[in-house]
Amino acid sequence: MKKLCVVWFAALVPWGFSSVALAADSSPGLASNYSRATESPAELLVRAAASGDLGQVRKLVEGGTGLSVPEPRHRMTALHAAAANGQLRVLQWLVERKAEVNAQDESGYTPLLNACDAQHLAVARLLLLHGADPDVQPVFGPTPLVSAASQGDLQMLDLLLGSGAKVSLPDAHGVSPLQAAKRAGRLNVVQRLEELERRP
Repeated sequence: MKKLCVVWFAALVPWGFSSVALAADSSPGLASNYSRATESPAELLVRAAASGDLGQVRKLVEGGTGLSVPEPRHRMTALHAAAANGQLRVLQWLVERKAEVNAQDESGYTPLLNACDAQHLAVARLLLLHGADPDVQPVFGPTPLVSAASQGDLQMLDLLLGSGAKVSLPDAHGVSPLQAAKRAGRLNVVQRLEELERRP
């Protein structure tokens, strides 16, 4: 089911494909198709985080693998992978040990943006509580607020706004949250954002 979810999301938001695709590779069903003999410790950590294997995450970190060391293919960290896959227990363990919450992958995605893209509200809330930037602007793709607006995710939208996200901040393509909501036909979000933009 998780694989289908990832594929659907990559089609909906193509700019997020690289981050979510690697997370999909890390799910238990797909991970067995890969040989771990040639993987770096960072790659193993990312796979364990994505699949929710807290025991393996702890073993790797306690064995010397850096919490925020990115894997070489897409520059994702374990926190990126945990956030993309909604692995709250792993994410909690990582942030409590000061994993870098604003680490960016090759496209400028942060763990918070992965959580927003995948609509993992509890994950996004935890990241924000630990200092995640609600206004991150990746080189390619949406801001967290643009992601929430385009998906019609009012809960995520309210969470981000309550955490200080700028209501009119555009993404890398110059698209504002309101424009993204209009293009996607998210009328409930359009109404909310128009009300907010009218406020002095």
